[in-house]
Amino acid sequence: EADTAADLGEAVARIEAAAERPYDAVLVDGRLMVAAGDGGIDPLRAETRQGRPALIMTSGSGREPPRAGLPLSEYLLMKPIGPADLRDTVLRAVGQLPPEPEPGAAAACHRPLEGLRLLVVEDNPLNRQVARELLTHAGAEVQVANDGPQGIEAVASAWQPFDAVLMDIQMADMDGYEATRILRREMGATLPIIAMTANALKSDRDACLAAGMNDHVGKPIDMRQLANAILRQCGRALAAAPPPASPPPPVAAPAIDLAAALARLDNNRSLYAALARQFAADPGDILQRAGECLKQGDRAGAARELHTLNGLAATLGARDLARMATDAEARIRDGGDETLLRPFDAALAETAATLRQIADEIDPASLRPPESTVDAGQLLERMGELEQLLAERDLRALDRVAELKQYVGTPASDQLAVLEAAVDRLDFRAGLAALAGRMALLAP
Repeated sequence: EADTAADLGEAVARIEAAAERPYDAVLVDGRLMVAAGDGGIDPLRAETRQGRPALIMTSGSGREPPRAGLPLSEYLLMKPIGPADLRDTVLRAVGQLPPEPEPGAAAACHRPLEGLRLLVVEDNPLNRQVARELLTHAGAEVQVANDGPQGIEAVASAWQPFDAVLMDIQMADMDGYEATRILRREMGATLPIIAMTANALKSDRDACLAAGMNDHVGKPIDMRQLANAILRQCGRALAAAPPPASPPPPVAAPAIDLAAALARLDNNRSLYAALARQFAADPGDILQRAGECLKQGDRAGAARELHTLNGLAATLGARDLARMATDAEARIRDGGDETLLRPFDAALAETAATLRQIADEIDPASLRPPESTVDAGQLLERMGELEQLLAERDLRALDRVAELKQYVGTPASDQLAVLEAAVDRLDFRAGLAALAGRMALLAP
């Protein structure tokens, strides 16, 4: 049962009049409390003393600091208010929502990261997709940033604090070291920051710790190692070993270690197939960028592109290609020229053909939207924009979901049904999870 009041005075009068059957909770617009000042909110403070009724503040921005002395509750609802958030906050405020699980309790189940809110800072779209899909599947709420400055802004403007940041090291313009130093020294951020990099030497780990990071995980990403690093830094018990997965189907691909790749991806075959098809769609793209960097005398940029190729190839189990990229990266840093890139043409073509074959064998091609109507780059860009709107609880997300459905067409639009339903009821948390869960299936 609910009553409404237009101002604080009317709210206090209603609370007093309901003494025989008191309200369980009072939801108050934070702007009214700020406008009223201390004197104007004293009656409300008296009526909600000791949490009876429970006081819940609503606000249009989680970054608006209340004036000193205002009787803010620990319970805050962000606008626009979604039904799921409203229900959970009210039930928690009145003591009717089951308590949060003890630290480590979720680790024993198949969603060890349940309840954690994570930020992934990564400049490569495929690596972002891998991290987001795996973390979401493990129960986390995930937001991504495309580079260091975006990551810094995401931490600064978060309406709800992140539990941890996963920071790529090798990024253009601003690398992970610099982004971490800014977060620590200039912004005073204390949340855990975990480095993600293909460089696994002790000197690399020491550099991460010196920059202010808390932990270090290698690429290609191994889901259990990544989850345990997050759980360790967030004060939770480590995840139990997963049950053995069924072996992958036999594929004539001696250069592809499919079993190892699937093990790292938590046996998510749809994700592997989507990544394989995406890589195979334009395998020479990274190589072209590396060549352009060398023509401009930018050895560091060329080495960074090969470093990215190494990580992507390793994620897909393309061992030979990964070794080639590692060797070329080191030789270019030592002064090598464009001739080092020539052997990659044949290797990339062979790897792409093998990956397409594997993808079609382990995941039906019918799951993909028609390639003639969907561009992978535009699809990722549209999804990124929608993800940002969902993270900011922006009502424009409703329009973007409709646009996304129209863009991908059938049958892929049918896979957005869960996302559409969540956004229609303004359940932005569920919308973020549904969007992340669909990205692998929708990627060309």
